[in-house]
Amino acid sequence: MFDDDSKFDPSLCKIKKIWCGKTLAIPPSKANNYYKIGSKYECLRAGFGAGRFSNQNLPESSLKNIRYIGKTYDKKFKNLGINTIDDLVFHLSFLPTISDFEVFLKNILTKKNGIVDLKAYNSMLLFLYNFGLQFLPACEQINYI
Repeated sequence: MFDDDSKFDPSLCKIKKIWCGKTLAIPPSKANNYYKIGSKYECLRAGFGAGRFSNQNLPESSLKNIRYIGKTYDKKFKNLGINTIDDLVFHLSFLPTISDFEVFLKNILTKKNGIVDLKAYNSMLLFLYNFGLQFLPACEQINYI
C-alpha cells in the first residue's frame, strides 16, 4: 500500500479524558487516562453526551461509528464519495505514501478555525489500525491544558 517505512505506535493515539469519578483526585493507577478533574458541568456534559450521542442505531459500516467522527466530518467524507468505512479503506489504498495519507485525513479532519481536530485524527488512525491497516502515519500529540 505505501512505500514509506511506517512505525505506527497505537499507544501514542491515546486520548485522555476528564475525571468524573467518585473520588476528588485522579487515582494514581488511572493517571495516564485522565488529564484533569472535571467540574460538575463538564461531568454532566460528558455523561449526558455519552448517552445523547451514542451510535447505537448506526449501520455497522457508518463512519460515525469512529469516535469523534460526527455529522460534520461524515459529510466531508461523503462529499468525496466516501460513504462507509469500506469506501474509506478502499480510497486510502490508492494513496502512494504515508505522507499523502496524513495530508488527506488532516484536510478532512480540520475544524472551522483551520486547526486539525487531533482527537478525531488520532481516533481515526487508531480505528484504522484496529481495522487491520498496517502502514499509518504517526498520531499527533495532544496538548492538554
